[in-house]
Amino acid sequence: MSLGQTLLKVTKQTGETVTFHAYKVALILNLLGVKDDVYQQVMAAVENQTKQPQLTTAQIYNTVLSELKKLDGAAAAAFEQEHIRAEKKWQQAINPSNKINRLIAQEDDIVHENANKNAQVFNTFRDLTAGMVGKSTGLKMLPEDVAKAHLRGDMHWHNLDYSPLSPMTNCCLVFLSLCLSMAIQWAMRKLSSRNQSGRPQLKWRKLLPTLLHHNTAVFLLIVLMNCSHHMQQ
Repeated sequence: MSLGQTLLKVTKQTGETVTFHAYKVALILNLLGVKDDVYQQVMAAVENQTKQPQLTTAQIYNTVLSELKKLDGAAAAAFEQEHIRAEKKWQQAINPSNKINRLIAQEDDIVHENANKNAQVFNTFRDLTAGMVGKSTGLKMLPEDVAKAHLRGDMHWHNLDYSPLSPMTNCCLVFLSLCLSMAIQWAMRKLSSRNQSGRPQLKWRKLLPTLLHHNTAVFLLIVLMNCSHHMQQ
């Protein structure tokens, strides 16, 4: 039976046991651009390694690296450097202190990650701070293959700052149909002149542009709360 047809189990560094997929080794060798004879020898060494009991990912990595060092020094160096880089990126991604420090340092890819959120606004900055913890914790909660695919950009886990740490995401707008059908209309009526002094209207008119500019969700929440209060009266 060929290596690609076997259903071997391999133990990862986390202790998790998963199915070994030889195509991953083949993909790495292709990305490294090794010659065909090098490719064949490395894959043969990996197949021989899989005959050992209690196979681990560390053993496979060491086998590939060892063979490459004997056959193609440049490819071995590139393979080792990429492994170190990916592991460093993973450890940084699951470290909440690292992510919070990057936020405090106002790094562009952190504070400008979401164009809908102005990091200079206090409540938004506070939300981003909590999100840094949510992201690092969420990555550890996800299956490692999914988490690392997200980091590589192979896929995208939406609203990682909320989910899977919490059961809801930033896009969960409860009672949205009620908001659209009733609350907005009622809020607009609140802006009309019910008080002849004009003071409540002035406060709303000053408040609404700020809410709409910085955080639409906050505006919708306030509308819903006021709508509920109005309907109960």
